[in-house]
Amino acid sequence: MARLRQKRPSISGMRRQERGPMDQYGCVRWQPKELPAGETEESLQEMKRQMLQLYAQFGMAGAEKGEFQRWHENTYMLQRCDLNADPPLSISKIKDDWPFLFSLKGLFSHFSELTGISILEKLPAAIEQRSKTIIEYFEQHKTKAVSEVLDAYQEVNGSKAICIILCLLAHFNENGIFLKADILPLCLPMTTPSLFALGVFTCVFVISSCICSPAFVQFIVGEPLSADKWMMSIEGTIVMGPHNNLLNGVAATFSAYYVFNLQYPKEASSTLEFVQRAFCGINSQTGSKAEKRHKLNAPVCTLLRKLLDFELMG
Repeated sequence: MARLRQKRPSISGMRRQERGPMDQYGCVRWQPKELPAGETEESLQEMKRQMLQLYAQFGMAGAEKGEFQRWHENTYMLQRCDLNADPPLSISKIKDDWPFLFSLKGLFSHFSELTGISILEKLPAAIEQRSKTIIEYFEQHKTKAVSEVLDAYQEVNGSKAICIILCLLAHFNENGIFLKADILPLCLPMTTPSLFALGVFTCVFVISSCICSPAFVQFIVGEPLSADKWMMSIEGTIVMGPHNNLLNGVAATFSAYYVFNLQYPKEASSTLEFVQRAFCGINSQTGSKAEKRHKLNAPVCTLLRKLLDFELMG
């Protein structure tokens, strides 16, 4: 999967840039051009060093310590310089330089700066508001694949968000995002405990895989809707998790495409664009994060229109 990049700008001499209209990828602060008030290049680099020391001492738990939030927000410009580098830096290099971008707090904070959207507020509220309509629509307009998802879904114990994502994947005849169980060992770092041995139902969200095999909708153990933990894989390596709360996993997966300048994969482009438009409110009229697509996604627009009609008639 290709990564979208711009030429890396220098920090010195950057002029003020106001939060302006969203560009074609829904970003409002793609590359800030003004240093934070009262800061210099040297002070920002010192904040970066302090965060690296924090990570070395506490790991990802450092995101909850001391001055982290202020350091993370103030160094947003430096983060974007590295993320927008041309040629692009590898995910492993980004993780070495900015490890807290792979924490939930750091990832969601960066996404909020980049898009102007608080995804932990927007996504759950939108799914809660629209889930009943979406599930009822699919119950009345079943395909074989959608039926299999709905038959396995248990409203009491199942994840509503994962059910909807699986229904969308089935509806659009896509199979991306989740990792096939027999591919997983190739992605797990040596330090990751055996989830098979632990008997954990874990969902793996695939962002960008260096493995040739396609990423199908499957889980490590048990049925898809039985998962209670999640991990994220980018470029063939697990970079986040295991974590609880599958809805946070959906939010983190979507955020990562924007934060790390990744194109929607062909195997899940319509599903991700539906999440983008219906749940996150990013409704750019031109361009797309899907490869080689510069117009609105017709299947997504059709489903959105049908859902609106279904809701009005209900």
